[in-house]
Amino acid sequence: LVISNKVLNIKVNQFKLKVKNVIEKGRFKLKGRDQGIHVLTYHGLVETRSHPRLQRNFHTTDEFCQQLKALKKSGAKIFSPREFDEELENKTIFNTKKAFLLTFDDGYRNNLKAAEILSEVNLEAAFFISTGTIGSKESVWTVNLSLLLLCGSLKSIQYKSEEILLGSEEEKNRAFNRIRYALKACTGEERVDAYQAILQQYPKGELETLVDNFSCFKMMTEKEITELSESGQSVQSHGVMHELFNRNQSNDVVKSELFNSKRRLE
Repeated sequence: LVISNKVLNIKVNQFKLKVKNVIEKGRFKLKGRDQGIHVLTYHGLVETRSHPRLQRNFHTTDEFCQQLKALKKSGAKIFSPREFDEELENKTIFNTKKAFLLTFDDGYRNNLKAAEILSEVNLEAAFFISTGTIGSKESVWTVNLSLLLLCGSLKSIQYKSEEILLGSEEEKNRAFNRIRYALKACTGEERVDAYQAILQQYPKGELETLVDNFSCFKMMTEKEITELSESGQSVQSHGVMHELFNRNQSNDVVKSELFNSKRRLE
């Protein structure tokens, strides 16, 4: 977790807030291991989910508003990123029994809507930006791969000298699960080679068309990120090319993701 340019070697409990239509009584009951600082990790907002599998990490605008309302009613402390950093510096954060920190990953353009909603209720969040996709016509590689495999035009692709069928929904989902998780476990170099080999099999321009069709995956421009920061929200680094820091990842890739993304945002 990178806050105010500090790499914090602490374990923060991940708390996933699941909402159907309403949160029962708008209250959180935090007991035992649920006490402490809970990081609510969002990605993006949509009005409705047109493709639940693709948009599985997204919340609807209505869900997000209901969650914020429930957080307010819970009586819990909602830290701004700056307050979180100050509490950590003073070591008082470890005495907190009931608090939340709001974050958004990747840097999708729809995060601007989230920032607008947050401002209306006087809340701040940390927006983690993948700097290699700023202003790009594509999205982060995990999304690009998902779009191609689940919504692309090909009926089969070659992957590691094997033909992977994509004719039916079942075949697409099977390929999606297999390839996506395999690439997430690769080194950055291996991931790039495998991803490019898949991308090159698709017609030129198809990926950009898919991103246009699923506009929720469009990325923010440099101007929009500046506006986001100037609105009072916190802009932080989420790496350059969204490489995963898995056990196989090389130190060179980790350093590049951390330092080059920070340098771009500054």
